[in-house]
Amino acid sequence: MNEDYTYFVFKLISGEEVVAKTRIDETGVEPAFFLMQPLKVELTHKGTNTLVRLVPWVTIPEEEVFRVGFDKIITMTELAEDHEMIAAYEHYNLQRMERESHKVKISEKMGYKGDVEKTRISLEKIYTMQNDTAAGITTTV
Repeated sequence: MNEDYTYFVFKLISGEEVVAKTRIDETGVEPAFFLMQPLKVELTHKGTNTLVRLVPWVTIPEEEVFRVGFDKIITMTELAEDHEMIAAYEHYNLQRMERESHKVKISEKMGYKGDVEKTRISLEKIYTMQNDTAAGITTTV
């Protein structure tokens, strides 16, 4: 992968607007975009003012780079190097990297039951238990 990244704003078929550092991928059958740390653009209104809010596009990312095909994009616009959205994007991602509070802690309410190591240990305990006939129920026929 070469490092020729540019900044784009995408309007996706889902209705979302996403800004990201982007690189085009022409190696596959169909070309696509690689989006680095994409941020969703949300408009908020306060009185007569309209504010732009940037939030992570994927809230619990496993990866920092996402592949989006052309079939998922309605329109896209390349941002000029001095565009204020680029400065906001860089500022937001710099702040996210500096503090760990942006990471979501997965809980049991979200479906987290434990990590692989703890589960392996508990399953090994079940299968390696000695059969204790005194503790079990015995019947005669």
